[in-house]
Amino acid sequence: MTRPLPFASAFALLLASCSSQIHGEYPWPGGADADQRACDQGESKACVHLGIAATSGYGIALDSERAETAYRRACDLGDLEGCTSLAIHWTGRGIAENERRACGLLVRTCERGGAQACTFAGHCYRGTLGSGAVIQDPRAAIHYFERACTLGDGGACQIAGRSYERGDGIPKDALSAAERYRRGCELGDGSACLALSAMLSNGAGIPQDESAAKHYWDAGCRIIVTEPCVSF
Repeated sequence: MTRPLPFASAFALLLASCSSQIHGEYPWPGGADADQRACDQGESKACVHLGIAATSGYGIALDSERAETAYRRACDLGDLEGCTSLAIHWTGRGIAENERRACGLLVRTCERGGAQACTFAGHCYRGTLGSGAVIQDPRAAIHYFERACTLGDGGACQIAGRSYERGDGIPKDALSAAERYRRGCELGDGSACLALSAMLSNGAGIPQDESAAKHYWDAGCRIIVTEPCVSF
């Protein structure tokens, strides 16, 4: 049985076009026709599958309009992943109105508990989603990264930690940075592990602890490299 793809990244989703090119096999059991029927009958995950496939060319032709229709259907059915995917589908084309609409949907989806929507909402207010059409607000950005971290997005924890460590739009706070890095590492973000290792090794605003630094270095290395790590 083919394993379902993980949630498509923002940048993978931006590959959508009207080309007829197909890049691979349809990755979900039953095929695209079965998912289309299920989507029509109200199964939101089948709609998300179709959207990802039409965006990426997995088993069906690249088709931006079909992808948007599928994501919109999933979102209308209350699927948080579908709403997040729809919002990302609107970005990256240099159309400010679409990007503002996308960020509005991401904020609403975040408020409903969508961790990845919160992360992307953070990027909206950081000016790192699309062409930066939304007014940049560092405090709003950190709010959404923090919420995404709380909801279980390790990458958002790493971004929040870096913001506290560097003072990106907020006061520097080494302890808060270390806490976010630790949470991100526990959630499987290797960069967060390595960042915490560096803080512990250098004693950068927190007590120096070489043993703990090595522990987090090894954890991060295993996640990122997936092979024996270079010695700490």
